[in-house]
Amino acid sequence: MSRGINLLGRKQQTAIAPVQTKLNKMRAFAMGSLFLVSASSIIIFVLITFSPLPAVQRQADTASATLAQSQQTIAKLLLLHDRTNASMDIIKKRTRFVQQIQLITGRLPAGVRVKEFSLSKDTISLTVTSSSLAPLDNFVNELVSSADQKKDFKKVALGGLEQTDSAFEMTMTVTPL
Repeated sequence: MSRGINLLGRKQQTAIAPVQTKLNKMRAFAMGSLFLVSASSIIIFVLITFSPLPAVQRQADTASATLAQSQQTIAKLLLLHDRTNASMDIIKKRTRFVQQIQLITGRLPAGVRVKEFSLSKDTISLTVTSSSLAPLDNFVNELVSSADQKKDFKKVALGGLEQTDSAFEMTMTVTPL
């Protein structure tokens, strides 16, 4: 039998040819996709391997481990810093007794000694002695003129003057500015 007569055979051959072509195209597409995915994954692997990202990650891990280890030290240092600042505030607010003592002792003339000295927040009480009244007079006059000018003191109050066997004692209260 001839091929030209068998019409059914050709129909089957023509029907198989488009399916075979589609199958070949899909195989080529799948192979191309597989090649592209493989090539891109290799390229990404090479880029990650040679990039500085792993080194940066190791440095970050090392830094976090160091910070975790030194966390207690940091907490202690912060507490110390806060307490130091609080102490400095207290010291700044405290009355300057040393300056007040220097203001009075700087005005003491020769021959006058301080026998008693007491400080409170608002006043300074002192007892001075001298063998003569003249140095005591100079000392009191200097304190009073400073109080009149409102230079270092607000008020000078004489508490008493006593004469002992060989010296004069004067008790006074000074109010600093």
